[in-house]
Amino acid sequence: MEELATYLAIWTYFIGGAYGAYERTHISASLIEMFVRTETVRQGIKVLANSITVVVAVWMGVWAFDYLAWSIRLEPRSLELRAPLYWVHASMLVGLVLMSLYFAIELFENMIAKIKASAARPQYDVVILSGFGANALADADLLAKPDLGKVPNIASVPDEYKTGAGGRGVGYFLWSDGLLYNTATFPTAPKSYSVLWDDANKGKIFLPQPKNLAAMELVVVATKLAGGDARTDPTPGFELLSQLKDRVLTLSMGGSQLADLYRSGSLNVGGPYSPLVVPKFIRDPAYNLSGTYDLEEGFFVDLQFMKFLQYEDRR
Repeated sequence: MEELATYLAIWTYFIGGAYGAYERTHISASLIEMFVRTETVRQGIKVLANSITVVVAVWMGVWAFDYLAWSIRLEPRSLELRAPLYWVHASMLVGLVLMSLYFAIELFENMIAKIKASAARPQYDVVILSGFGANALADADLLAKPDLGKVPNIASVPDEYKTGAGGRGVGYFLWSDGLLYNTATFPTAPKSYSVLWDDANKGKIFLPQPKNLAAMELVVVATKLAGGDARTDPTPGFELLSQLKDRVLTLSMGGSQLADLYRSGSLNVGGPYSPLVVPKFIRDPAYNLSGTYDLEEGFFVDLQFMKFLQYEDRR
């Protein structure tokens, strides 16, 4: 009973840490804010502190993921109950993932607050916030609509990708995810994500890590292959994904590590993953690596925008 209470206390500790991050009641070094009267500077300090916190939380989350993977593989057990310890070690990953999420949300909100606080004394002409924050800044009337006539190559961009935030942002980067495949195994590119379930590729596929956005993309793909719609009910997709449990060689990692696995013949196919990460390996025939977006289920894009701050009326 004492051992069980200890393990429950560990879970409580990490979930409590995540709840503290959610409620923003965690301990913070805010003494500097007492001596800084300028709101813009105070917000800048908060953004810096939040950035460090997010980096540390994510780094510890990666460490916790590796530790849990080790625990599942070796299955260490407790002394008294002889219970597998991976369910205890999982508390670290769950807690740190939640903390990273809530710290990232706090960072985003403080970045927006800093921009708003500097409206009267402009510090930026252009801000890049990926796909987030544009609507909040637009609602605060801090964004100006750019003159598209001064962006000559925008005429080559499809209308739906030209602007965002009600015309107040210009697309600058289009991230895309598809399939990476082994050219020695596939003389022609696969046409469907269904190859991940092909018995010929058992033990030679990679999938995205659960914390990665591509994992959500994989759920969308699996649900579509199962005849469902992830927007309403992803359950069929999760059921189909469960069939891949014993077919995966590894979860996605850095481009160079994946390229080495393709070169050695250890991997046949994997994704969703962006070929943009491995261009130099695709160009080198020795790696037998290529990528495709020409898939029956489609491919995924993330359009990111530059936002032009509107300060003229506030000077």
